[in-house]
Amino acid sequence: MANVLVRDLPEATHVELKARAKKNARSVNAEIRAVLVESARPASTGGLGTDFAKWKEKHLAEYDDSDFDVLFARDKTPARFPDFSGPEFDLAESE
Repeated sequence: MANVLVRDLPEATHVELKARAKKNARSVNAEIRAVLVESARPASTGGLGTDFAKWKEKHLAEYDDSDFDVLFARDKTPARFPDFSGPEFDLAESE
């Protein structure tokens, strides 16, 4: 692991770091490390939808949307309620 020395840190910043460290139940050193790691983390990619769009663009670029309509055709038949009126559903006869 690398070591970093920060010179001439304003006193107010040091006080704030101490307060944050106490609030997060960490040492000041651990708090500074957490702040640096978080600030160096790459920006968010935008979420699952963005990730899927990138994947689709990369892997399915040769297809157009009409191909997906065929592959993933949806049954548009209206849903019906089940019919439980037959004799096999009569609870009085089964006892």
